[in-house]
Amino acid sequence: MTFDPNDALTPVFEAFGVSVTFAFAGSGPVVVTGIPRSPDHIETGGFAAPVQQPTRILEVRASELPQEPRVGDRVVIGERDYAVSSARREDINQLIWTLELG
Repeated sequence: MTFDPNDALTPVFEAFGVSVTFAFAGSGPVVVTGIPRSPDHIETGGFAAPVQQPTRILEVRASELPQEPRVGDRVVIGERDYAVSSARREDINQLIWTLELG
């Protein structure tokens, strides 16, 4: 019996995911499941001001996207339309795209 690491992600994306329409530049839309989240809020001590990022972050399973996301691709979550401002795979198994949306 073989183990597919994507199987471990399924319950997480089913519990916390939302339907997202992803439009790659130059091709039609693809509906995937993504987990939207806000960036971490960084508190600093002393005289420094806290750092805040107004961007939104979306995590999408790499197995759901037919190609690599690029800066400028469009993402629709609910009624809101976003542009991808950065895309990276941070997890050790490269299973999840972490997208910053602007």
